[in-house]
Amino acid sequence: MNKIYVFLLVSILAFCVSCGPAADPDNLFEMPEDELAEEYGADESSSQETGTEGGDVSAEVTGEFLYAYGNMQKNVPPGNFAVYQDSILLLYFNGSQFRLYEIDKDTLEVAPFCKDASCNHQNGKCASLGITSNLESYEGEVYALDSSMEIVQLKDGRFERILEGECATFWHADHHLYVCTKDGSLLEYPEDSLKNPAVVSEEYTKCWNVVFDSRLYGANSTGGVTCIELSNPERGTHQVVSCDGPAMTDGRNIYFQDLDNYLYRSNIDGGNIEKLYDTGVMYAALNFDEEYIYFRYYDGSLMGEGSDKIYRALKDDPGRPELIAEFPGYAAAVFTVPGYARIFAYVKENFAKLENDVYAVSKDGSGMVKLEIPEF
Repeated sequence: MNKIYVFLLVSILAFCVSCGPAADPDNLFEMPEDELAEEYGADESSSQETGTEGGDVSAEVTGEFLYAYGNMQKNVPPGNFAVYQDSILLLYFNGSQFRLYEIDKDTLEVAPFCKDASCNHQNGKCASLGITSNLESYEGEVYALDSSMEIVQLKDGRFERILEGECATFWHADHHLYVCTKDGSLLEYPEDSLKNPAVVSEEYTKCWNVVFDSRLYGANSTGGVTCIELSNPERGTHQVVSCDGPAMTDGRNIYFQDLDNYLYRSNIDGGNIEKLYDTGVMYAALNFDEEYIYFRYYDGSLMGEGSDKIYRALKDDPGRPELIAEFPGYAAAVFTVPGYARIFAYVKENFAKLENDVYAVSKDGSGMVKLEIPEF
């Protein structure tokens, strides 16, 4: 089966992004007049620490907050799990529409984010504002795209629109907001304002983007990984890794695939390429934390041999993976939550079933729990 088709099939959300010539003639991406956002961004006293031994910067630390780089390089646009205070937010597709839930970190009890039983959860009156994708937690703040593909932020228990105008995807880094507009512009908003953005690139088509050391790394389901030096964007975009399949980076290494689903790894500069396994890996079920990569094997069939098993391997010793979970169905995707001792997996027992079952399991493989997700 074609790799691109499989990836889009198992992803929860896939949007077609228009990539025409870049322009913003109608000033669509300015702050709404009635919003007071002059003090947008992080406190100046917050500091960024990166790295563990070996130079791995897969988790950005700003105060107590960690950034979920792995999750933000999955789905189109990315997201689905995000830290929020003492809970974990889950953006879940129930077979017909998206709903936002809260997961208690300790008990794993799942509850609707919007507590209003009379709400239809699809308009501005809803606390979730009908968000559908790009769920992101950055420096303790939560952001998403609503059904109009506009950026919203969680404020005082409700999501509020902070930018007008459709966008393809967005993310935060180094106290800046980066927005890929619908027409393909890449904009950078300064840390203290949502006005007067700088144009980083007039034509930008990557949907999975992260920033390390002032370098923007972007990827799609094909085409490899590109890099823009943000301190000198006029130098343009250069190719770091060329591949026929999807890719992601943890800041130290780039993980990428070919059309036969084999998983490769390179340095962050694209050098020292190595093939990790002699069996294919499903990209949608690939993720990482500070120490490990998590994945399932893929033999060309979604429900093939080994599709129900999740492995983990030390980044410093990837050649010796260990089995940590075996599910009652095939694992469609894996998510990590920074600073949390469990991973989450989407599992399907029936290929025709549109919604996924959601399982939580400790990173060492103990304590598997199927989440009970209420209808609302």
